[in-house]
Amino acid sequence: IQFNQALELDPSRDFNPQTKANQINQALPMLQQGAKFADSGKIPQAIQAYKKAQELDPTLEIYAPSWNYLCWNAAIYNQVTAEVLDACDQAVKLQPEDAEIHNNRGVARALTGDFIGAIEDFQMYVDVTVNEQEKSLRQNWIDSLNIGQNPFTENLLQQIRESQQSPWLITPTDSKQNSTSKPQE
Repeated sequence: IQFNQALELDPSRDFNPQTKANQINQALPMLQQGAKFADSGKIPQAIQAYKKAQELDPTLEIYAPSWNYLCWNAAIYNQVTAEVLDACDQAVKLQPEDAEIHNNRGVARALTGDFIGAIEDFQMYVDVTVNEQEKSLRQNWIDSLNIGQNPFTENLLQQIRESQQSPWLITPTDSKQNSTSKPQE
């Protein structure tokens, strides 16, 4: 009905209301399926579902929280690819002032060996947060990355997955104990 009303208001619009409704009715469940795949660590399937949703409705706007969700889950399942980094970047582009989105991209960047990019993202978080525990944790990550150590070991990622909590709920002590892996070449 709304598409018909849009055409009545602006007849120059070039779309079939029924076709557009069908595209949306197919694309949104596909995007939701992608989120379910991401949640369970099936990142390649999640990426394919996001792509399929965009194919079904080329005008579909995927918002920052959806891109961020893919980014975060790919990071905690240590399945960060170039496509995932694109999703992370898209989330930041859509909400550049969101410190949590920068944080999640920072984890993804660290996992791919982009320590400089990760430090930039974590520094943005440190600069805006007022929570001293969260600030301290990010600073510990920055310090580790500055000396070439990646704080995001498989052990830490497993702890996060098991708790399904964001990394800022892991204490700085836990993070420091897990700061032993070398950067990827």
